[in-house]
Amino acid sequence: MSKTTAKNFAVFCNACEYWLDYLGLKDYEVHYQHQECDCRAMCFADPAAGIAILVLGKEWHDCPVTDENVEKSAFHEVSELLLAKLVQHAVNRSTTREDIEISTHEIIRRMENTFYRDAIHSKDTPGKVVRGVPKTRSKSKARAVKTKSG
Repeated sequence: MSKTTAKNFAVFCNACEYWLDYLGLKDYEVHYQHQECDCRAMCFADPAAGIAILVLGKEWHDCPVTDENVEKSAFHEVSELLLAKLVQHAVNRSTTREDIEISTHEIIRRMENTFYRDAIHSKDTPGKVVRGVPKTRSKSKARAVKTKSG
């Protein structure tokens, strides 16, 4: 068993803030707690109220407490927050297909405006994409995609 420290909690909070900002999750009032729990970290979210609590567990039983593992846990919890509205729809009996589609596309737009944007504009891929494959990728590694025509 490993115990997390105040320094680990600061790393967790800073990493959460980074990913919240990166993903544009500005629609939540986020609080942080460092407390006992049954896992490395947890996310409690109320999408309707726009409130979230991200928790770093004080004791870890399944892996060592390192900055990398703490940062990965922060990414994991922010990812749960990203999906919280969709999960809420999934468990609500009155959810419509349209509710799920709206939530799904909110997530997709965030990913387009973050991961996709950054991959396309990174130093390795200078902003041009050919047939969905970054320009710097060699043709030998690219796979053709066949589509069915009506």
